[in-house]
Amino acid sequence: MTRIAKFTGSRVVALGDDVQIHATASGVIPTSGKLRLKSLSGKQQEFSLDVTAGGFSRTLMSVQESFDYVIELGDSRTPVSRVNVRTRPTVTKVEATQIWPDYTALPPRNRPMSDLKLLAGSKLQLRLKASSVLRVATLRFLSADQKTVVRETSLKAVSGGTFTDWEVTADVPVRDAVGIAFHLVDEEDIESKTTTIYRLDVVPDKAPEVRVLWPVRREELVTRGATLLISFEAKDDYGIAKVRLNYGVNLSANVPHKTVELDLGGAILEDVTRRFEWNLDRIGVTEGDVIDYWLEAVDGNTATGPGVGTLAEHYQARVVSEAEKRADLAARLDDTLRGLGDIKNGQEELSKRLGEMIEIKGQ
Repeated sequence: MTRIAKFTGSRVVALGDDVQIHATASGVIPTSGKLRLKSLSGKQQEFSLDVTAGGFSRTLMSVQESFDYVIELGDSRTPVSRVNVRTRPTVTKVEATQIWPDYTALPPRNRPMSDLKLLAGSKLQLRLKASSVLRVATLRFLSADQKTVVRETSLKAVSGGTFTDWEVTADVPVRDAVGIAFHLVDEEDIESKTTTIYRLDVVPDKAPEVRVLWPVRREELVTRGATLLISFEAKDDYGIAKVRLNYGVNLSANVPHKTVELDLGGAILEDVTRRFEWNLDRIGVTEGDVIDYWLEAVDGNTATGPGVGTLAEHYQARVVSEAEKRADLAARLDDTLRGLGDIKNGQEELSKRLGEMIEIKGQ
């Protein structure tokens, strides 16, 4: 007498999957077996079971609908079992919102999934609707090969929902991630497979730009007690937080430079134009000294920065005697007048062009 010891039993599989039906026997081992199927639409089929070292089996290729089946081995048969075929869970709708880094002071912005161009340091708030009830939903940030997972974050079912609506607020990786995708698992442990990959473009915050408006020349002659007027313009997409004046007297590799912060009054502006009257007597210079100086603009990036924009070249002030300075002014009178702009515009127009007056911070 043949006894069926074990068999596959009832299962749940994904639409299009291959399904292996398997059984083992004890007692009198037959040389063959049969598999009888009946689909839910009423179609009946019969297959022979292949004899293997581990028993009897048959692989059904790319199953398209649920069916009941019975295995017959010799004079024994199994109870009726069912293979339920389910479609894989898919995303039917996604809504995306960009949460900007705090330092930008920008309100959240709705984003189409076709335009995920995000500032580095942003968060991405996503809400999706699935085609079926889910047990697990995961957001995956993918690398350029569209396979390697840079980071993944679990979604949560929307409170009070039917487990088809899920949401997450995720930190966007600063580097390496160029796409996002969702991995879904339904209540029968059927996983999503063919997944849409949405392009992700993480844009770094550019460093500020800074340029000197005054002096016009890169080298000036000054006396030891002079006041050097410096006017500058600094720009940044999301605001300038600091401007620093770096300087060194007779600067060399063995002489570190010094830095002072200029007082912007606490305001963070995208475009800053200011002027500063630098009292050179305070830094203790003598005739023959050369002062190298340059400006740095620092943005308010607290997420991935701060970004620092620095002048590409140093400016210089060479300390000379009163006589040398008077001679220089006489020789450069025409250039000086041109540098002031149209003199007919007067001091008020010049002051406006060079920006508001500021001081060293803390003084």
